[in-house]
Amino acid sequence: MIKIKSGPVFWGANHFSPAPIVTLSGEVGHITPRPLGQEAVEDLLSNRHTVPLPPTAWPTDVELHDDAASGLFRLAAAWAHVILNEVRGSITEHGAQQHDNRLWAWVGFHDPELSLAVLGFALKTVFGAYAGALNRDQMEKELQHYFKLCRARHPDYQACIVMKAARARGIPYGPAWGMPRHWRFGEGEHSRVLFESSTIEDGALGVKVTRSKAVIKNTLLMLGLPAPRGALIHKTEDIDPAIKKVGLPCVTKPLDLGGGKGVTAGLYKTDEVHRGIATARASSKGPVLVEQFVEGDDHRLIVINGTFAGAIRRDPAAVIGDGHSTIRALVDQVNKERFSHSLIRSNYHRQIKLDESALLHLSTRGLTPETVLPKGQRMNVRSNANLSTGGTCTDVTDLVHPVIRQMSESIAKALNIEVLGADYVTNDISKPSDETGGSFIEINATPGLDAMVAAGWTEERAGDLCLPPDVGRVPKSLIIVKDDDLDPLLDVAEDASWPQDMGWACATWAGLGKIPLSPPSKAPNNAIEMLLQHRVLARAVLIFGESEISNHGIPVDHVEQAYLANGLSPSVETLASSLSSHTAHIPDTASPQQILDMARQPLD
Repeated sequence: MIKIKSGPVFWGANHFSPAPIVTLSGEVGHITPRPLGQEAVEDLLSNRHTVPLPPTAWPTDVELHDDAASGLFRLAAAWAHVILNEVRGSITEHGAQQHDNRLWAWVGFHDPELSLAVLGFALKTVFGAYAGALNRDQMEKELQHYFKLCRARHPDYQACIVMKAARARGIPYGPAWGMPRHWRFGEGEHSRVLFESSTIEDGALGVKVTRSKAVIKNTLLMLGLPAPRGALIHKTEDIDPAIKKVGLPCVTKPLDLGGGKGVTAGLYKTDEVHRGIATARASSKGPVLVEQFVEGDDHRLIVINGTFAGAIRRDPAAVIGDGHSTIRALVDQVNKERFSHSLIRSNYHRQIKLDESALLHLSTRGLTPETVLPKGQRMNVRSNANLSTGGTCTDVTDLVHPVIRQMSESIAKALNIEVLGADYVTNDISKPSDETGGSFIEINATPGLDAMVAAGWTEERAGDLCLPPDVGRVPKSLIIVKDDDLDPLLDVAEDASWPQDMGWACATWAGLGKIPLSPPSKAPNNAIEMLLQHRVLARAVLIFGESEISNHGIPVDHVEQAYLANGLSPSVETLASSLSSHTAHIPDTASPQQILDMARQPLD
């Protein structure tokens, strides 16, 4: 019924899309209209327990009767786009159309091989559903396989939030330094590298402090700021002296883990402390911190460039009794609305886990997972309030007392951390610590942007915290010549004298000032991506032959000036003009040196 063929991978703007995509094309034979075919496809793509195609993502005017093949291609491309972003991903492009007497489908990529596989899977599955030949068990198995690959190869949710903010501001981004989970936002001297929400501007010594709960505590005390007493447990003999030093009630937590893993709070008895330490040790082989319990709500204070930017109250995972359901059943009801594989569909809320920390917390209240709660009674299932363990979040930015704001700003400046999260516990965030006994519990150099989104912030607002105003583009000039004229022009560029902050790139190599740059791979966009990572770069000249643009696209989304040879194909000329603020044609008599001089002249 359908023969699928791999098409070109475009590493930049192309005649299908303004961004990088993978493509598939198909020669589709006659498809007999099936009255139940459209119903079967709609059932497949609206099933919330697999990967539904949101109503806003349905292509308009899809007709699966007289023009079934074209409609199925469009639906498959849209579904592939949703699948690729379901677990992790920030892919924007997808579509389908008829071109050169074939049907084409395309989708954007972080990993071209993975996007190509998912697009092929989507086409196969959608056509199978229409034909009444869908194997749902096999489909589910393949979906889980692709989810696993997306989790491993796609940007994490923190990066995806920042990417959404970057797109809203027109900021380009790409991988940084060949390192997993490191992303460059902006270009050249206007760029910033992020790991999750941590930036390249953070002081190394300050970040080092945040990696140990014990060091954090000591640093806060040395700064004269409120922090709870604590003691480290290395061996069993340390437990009783630690309890004596810290007092009851207390908290036990692994020294080297974050996200609330292995944490148990509100331990009022010695035997509960022993169980809490055992729970912490089950999560980590390192020392356990026993800490004074501070009564109150957990607040994440966000500081950006030394200025208080927001506060989120984090509440522990909880259920509300109905008079007949057990706590376990109530947890299951909550978890049904929180998708285990898709943080985005759950608005970044995680499923509640009845693990050892939860069981210990319940037992200190005389409860078990099989306890039936009275109707209307709210019960915290865990003692820690982390979003990562099923907690919920509320924006309380406007309630924070000025003194608490100032303390959080002072911590960020002392540690030289650009994006800082300070965890502060108090019964009343609107009052200073000397009135409430509030304390700073932890400091985080990679605060979760998801907590802000879960509290009601837009992803653009949360991600924008990591993108200072100076992040953006550098001016770029683009030269496209006929293929036969490319090598002489590149020879001149390689031998030219370039200012220290000016660079150039072609498809295969690049230069910055007097420095020759050798790309680590032969990917068509690699040389330009490599050049744009240099933070001394103030301006770039990009040089291509016509066929390179036709075959691979233009690997940037905007240039200030395009210089185009006469006689280029209409598609290449149209594409280059669409990305350029200004376009000029190169005189037929211009020498390679004259062409380069045109592109290097000052831009208005």
